[in-house]
Amino acid sequence: MAAEKLERILKLLAELLNASTPLTAEELRHKVHMYPDNLVAFRKQFSRDKAALKEMGVPLDAVSYTHLRAHET
Repeated sequence: MAAEKLERILKLLAELLNASTPLTAEELRHKVHMYPDNLVAFRKQFSRDKAALKEMGVPLDAVSYTHLRAHET
């Protein structure tokens, strides 16, 4: 794994582990600071990073945005 990819995945993992509530992909994009500005490129890279974390055994759950925001009130 390339050093930059590894760094990005570790930063993503750190943000996920430190989050007290679920985060949106956009929130993670801004916190990690290593994703492309182009939305399509970001989505592809983020999806690959999630797959890499799952492959490493990190349990990830996707929560719908509507469900997430409904529990904030």
